[in-house]
Amino acid sequence: MNARTKTGAMMNTQIKNALIDVLSNPEHEGETQKEIAKLIGVTPKTVQNYLTIDVWQEIHQRRLKVINNSLELVDRAVFAKAIKGDMTAAKLLYTRWDEARQKNDMEKGLITENNEDDIAEIERLQKDIQELENDDCKEP
Repeated sequence: MNARTKTGAMMNTQIKNALIDVLSNPEHEGETQKEIAKLIGVTPKTVQNYLTIDVWQEIHQRRLKVINNSLELVDRAVFAKAIKGDMTAAKLLYTRWDEARQKNDMEKGLITENNEDDIAEIERLQKDIQELENDDCKEP
């Protein structure tokens, strides 16, 4: 399927790809459409016309890949420092691993974001345990 601009014209693949490349690069964060247009050699009107929902989705997907790759490099650097005994790096690493594990568990459906039911169940179990311990203390 050939991509179309907001006005319905066929998109030039080179312009579309250049736009996606520039906008998915963190170095260009916050630049105006006029600045982006100058970078890729088109008019600001062309940039505006090419920024369709589909193009924004491609930019978003590419940006996620860039961020994930960057985070992987940071994680490796933190890991190297932690191995050498840097406690701050070790704490950060464990925090990142715990967050990744929780995200993975959520994706697998093992835990939910809305854990009010889980909290209520834990409180109920703690109360039951306390009552059992109190009963054990009362017995001769």
